Amino acid sequence: MKLHKLIPFVELISKGLSFIGVILITRMISVESFGLYYYVISVVAWASVIMDGGISYYAINRSINDDVDSLGSLLSYRLLFSFITVLFVVFIFYFLKPTILIEIALYGLTFIAVLMTAFFKIISRTQGFLNTDFLTVITEPVLRILFLLIAFVFYESVELNHVFFILLISAIISFSVCYKSFLKNTALKLEFGFRFSGMIGVLKETKYFMLMYFFLVGYKRIEVLLIDFKFGDTDTGLFSSADNFYSSAYLFFTSLILVGIKDYLKHKKQEKIKQFFYVLALVSLSVLIINFGSEILYDIIYKPAYFEGAKYLKTLSYSLLFTPFIYYLILKNNYEDKTKQNFLILTFGFVFKIILLIMTINTSQFVLGIVLSDLVLLLSFLYGSKFSKKTPVYNKSKS
Repeated sequence: MKLHKLIPFVELISKGLSFIGVILITRMISVESFGLYYYVISVVAWASVIMDGGISYYAINRSINDDVDSLGSLLSYRLLFSFITVLFVVFIFYFLKPTILIEIALYGLTFIAVLMTAFFKIISRTQGFLNTDFLTVITEPVLRILFLLIAFVFYESVELNHVFFILLISAIISFSVCYKSFLKNTALKLEFGFRFSGMIGVLKETKYFMLMYFFLVGYKRIEVLLIDFKFGDTDTGLFSSADNFYSSAYLFFTSLILVGIKDYLKHKKQEKIKQFFYVLALVSLSVLIINFGSEILYDIIYKPAYFEGAKYLKTLSYSLLFTPFIYYLILKNNYEDKTKQNFLILTFGFVFKIILLIMTINTSQFVLGIVLSDLVLLLSFLYGSKFSKKTPVYNKSKS
């Protein structure tokens, strides 16, 4: 087995550690506070689209095509976009929901460090820098577990802002470690310095990547914002406990796809079909395991107050039959210079999902609406794939 094929399993271990961290958090705070925890994460994660500026998917596309020489300057612009965005979000929540202002600020700073580290992961993964790739995946969750365990064991009372402070410290240390490793493994020059003309130039190049990413992140994060709005903090906490399981499985499959995407796009049709059925089999097995084992998992892992979330997990698991393939089609469209098409399809899916979820009258219907939305989005991408294939834009520039 080639070492790069281990990456999805390292991601799974990382997500497992993160999951353990979430379990520790649920043990330290109430269901309602856990709902607020997920609410803060969703708000900042959606705002992270502006922090990112479309750079993540743009960098993936450039790196897949081995065009990485000028990517160093993107790191500085990502940092600039991030600080401006965090300040703006904090300002908005000062008026909108001041009770969680400290949590928003702490997690905003955390996400800046996370996004900077993610940049190293993107380049390392597509260029085969395995040491740095492993570090970007595993360092932060290990540190997070360590600090959360200390809080869990030695402190009787832990507040939500304490949890977010732990996440911030973990992310900063992880960024420092990964940054040093990245410099040792690549000749890519990281350029720190800001020019207004350069910032505008980056935004011009990444505009459709950013718009696409805005609706891609919003498509997922709108779930928590809507469920909190419609059904309150307790139902948000129960749903979030199920979504935490689902996200672990989803991350494994997206990692599996991203690791092999560069070679897969060059494979012949027969080999692509073989790989498709391999992923489909793994996805189907995951859905079966979750459906038969969800209640056992909840009994073992969560406090009794969370048990109702098991039925939401059963329903939500069916989305795994659709979402990994949506992720692949997004990467494929970007590679074929169809980022604008991704943006349009995701915009449609986003609007459709909001309308559908607003119409639901209880949390069970809400979760079913999420699965139906994912099916509709996959069908939309498959319909869009009928359009004529374009030559990858960077390949054209090289020919």
